[in-house]
Amino acid sequence: MIPIKKIIAQHIVPDQVSPQRLSEYAVGIFAIFISRKGLKKAIKRGQILLDGAVGKTGDWVRPGQEIAVLADARKIPRVLPLSIPVVYEDDHLAILRKPASLPVSGNRYRTLENALPFNLKQSPLKEAMPWPRPVHRLDAATSGLMVVAKTYPAMVGLGQAWETGAVAKKYIAITWGILPAMKGSINTTIEGRPAKTIYQVLRTVNHPKLGRLSELSLALKTGRTHQLRIHLSALGNDILGDLIYRKIDRPKVRGLWLFATEINFIHPITKKKLDFKLGNINKIEKLFF
Repeated sequence: MIPIKKIIAQHIVPDQVSPQRLSEYAVGIFAIFISRKGLKKAIKRGQILLDGAVGKTGDWVRPGQEIAVLADARKIPRVLPLSIPVVYEDDHLAILRKPASLPVSGNRYRTLENALPFNLKQSPLKEAMPWPRPVHRLDAATSGLMVVAKTYPAMVGLGQAWETGAVAKKYIAITWGILPAMKGSINTTIEGRPAKTIYQVLRTVNHPKLGRLSELSLALKTGRTHQLRIHLSALGNDILGDLIYRKIDRPKVRGLWLFATEINFIHPITKKKLDFKLGNINKIEKLFF
């Protein structure tokens, strides 16, 4: 029998749900997993139970069944001794300023996740996770504010906040050309799901080498993979340094000029409002001046 203390989340499948594979159903139920890939890895680790038994990716989920998530039993990964600026930290969560070119997680050694134990204090609470974990994604090339959880209740609460859209995020981007309006919204579908971005032009300049460039403030109303890059490319104003979604050849620019600069949400445990904003980003000023 699985000890109750090892179960960190539970869910009863509602009556109206049609049979689905566990790997498809659970990704939309447990916000603790920030990607479908992360859920599948958890299933392979034996971290997901279906009616008390270890679930398999191909298991069928039916109404009335109980799905449970076990605490991660993996050992702390090899710690990466890389200093990362910590913007905020308490016993439940932390906010860091991720540098560009650093992947959030993955099979590589040089990831933000592997650097977290080097930069953060271990939570003294009994609900503490073995090591801090990211609760959302940023592209490796994107720098800026990143939220991580240090306890299981914080991980679940933050995951639910992201899932329900209760987290407000803003970005700064430098794009090619002049946008069609000073402010507006971009509404499309990405991989069959609705995607909405709000933009505002902060300034447009004529760069001596790169030509017309625009600095934008961007607000995500949905959080699809590469949403900002896809939306701006669709306007014909792809982000400087974006080699994936650009539609025409551009002058070479080092790095991706996209920065996660603002985030606010309600602390999942203390219920205090957390609101953080990065100050002047020197790289932008260097580009313009």
